[in-house]
Amino acid sequence: MQVKKFTGENTAQVMALIRKEFGDDAIILQTNRVKSGGFLGFFQKEAIEILAALDNEAKVNKKSAYPKTVSSRNNIVSNDRGLENINAFRDVNKLDFKSHIENMNDIKEKRQEDFIEKNFVSSRIKPQIETKPDISKETMEVKEDIDEIKNTVLQLSKKINDTFKTPEEEEEYKKEKEAIDKLINVGLSYQFSKEIVTNLRKGGKIISYDNLKSEIIDMLSDNKKPSYDDIKHIVFVGPTGVGKTTTLAKIASKKAIEERKKIGFLTLDTYRISAVEQLKTYAEILSSPIEVAYEIQDLKTAIERLSNRDVVFIDTAGRSHNNKGQVEDLKNVLDNIYNKKIYIVISANINLSDIYDIIDIYNFIEDYDIIVTKMDETKRYGNLLDIMNKTKKNIAYTAFGQNVPDDIEVFNLETYVSELIGEIYK
Repeated sequence: MQVKKFTGENTAQVMALIRKEFGDDAIILQTNRVKSGGFLGFFQKEAIEILAALDNEAKVNKKSAYPKTVSSRNNIVSNDRGLENINAFRDVNKLDFKSHIENMNDIKEKRQEDFIEKNFVSSRIKPQIETKPDISKETMEVKEDIDEIKNTVLQLSKKINDTFKTPEEEEEYKKEKEAIDKLINVGLSYQFSKEIVTNLRKGGKIISYDNLKSEIIDMLSDNKKPSYDDIKHIVFVGPTGVGKTTTLAKIASKKAIEERKKIGFLTLDTYRISAVEQLKTYAEILSSPIEVAYEIQDLKTAIERLSNRDVVFIDTAGRSHNNKGQVEDLKNVLDNIYNKKIYIVISANINLSDIYDIIDIYNFIEDYDIIVTKMDETKRYGNLLDIMNKTKKNIAYTAFGQNVPDDIEVFNLETYVSELIGEIYK
């Protein structure tokens, strides 16, 4: 990793130097306000000093993929004010960084040695804990024989039941299995498919297009739909790579163009320069202001500067749902935003168990709607119904491409289920 300190009169000038040398993949490590020049300690000028880094695998001096007009117009974002509020950190150079890593490795090895000493070495001098007598070999053999007999009886019972089904029962069984298989083929899980078919059977209904459609809608129509009145802030959260920023721009464009709302943008995704530039581009196209909050203490100030807008769209950093520390940071962010509506953005092209893991990580959010993106990258659309069944929440939008403001539509449960079950019975 390359690490270098850049200095200039203001933030815009320093960011330009960073972008010129490291490109859009630069990572901002620290920001300081320093004084230089002067005479005998007087008449010193303030300057901005930024410590930036570039991964060794990144291409240095990569040309920006965004229009030059965006990066040259410093009045779009008040980066100066956002950065000036960041607390000063201690000076770190390449040697300090290397020493820090070696230090951490030493600490890790020491902790491992302490753990072994505590749990293994010291255990040898502890009094022997009294344990129950071992079960005799004969008793274990008897237990194994009993378990084997039980298993054999269950298998025989199943075969007998299957053998002595009436023709009507056999036909109904085949229909149920066929219906479950068809639901699985369009993307529903086995568990949810079986639950749907079992409910139909308990209700004395035959398996048909109309009955399947009605049963699914009845099971999901009671999902909690948050009621929002005069929402000021719309927040987008979710893991990395699901298309939060593009989805935000689609919805914001429709608000500005179709509803004639005065909108603003606020981004907390400052890990990469290119992420900020992408949202700047959308803001410029829509002639809307944008603020950047580099730290949690900048958030309130940024929100106040956008208080004259009808709606503010807030883009959070894409973080791994496996990183508990980053999830805690998100909690702090949400606690500092009032009058908000939250969208959890999930990609349709990942497996259902990973989707469940993501949802479980965000269970600290009480009220939210779901947006499912990348619908064009999967053929198993049924997992949306599993998501609704798992969360008991509402899906607000589905997105299926990169075109802004197109390639997104409001989710309608009845229409969606009709088309999905139609795939089975066409």
